[in-house]
Amino acid sequence: MVRLCFEEMGKLSLNFGNNVHEKARVVKSREVKIVKNNKPVFHSKQFYDSAHPEKNFKTVKKAQEEE
Repeated sequence: MVRLCFEEMGKLSLNFGNNVHEKARVVKSREVKIVKNNKPVFHSKQFYDSAHPEKNFKTVKKAQEEE
């Protein structure tokens, strides 16, 4: 049995079996790009895995301004 849940806008979760919270694992991936006047300003990437915290990362890059 699989339970499909829409937690909030842009998030979807699949739960297998009756004991949903037993051995629960959370995996999130998010990427955001901010563009101003057709030029990139910021680029952010984030990855989170509750089962493997050593693989978690978050990066934010700011574009260099041209004069």
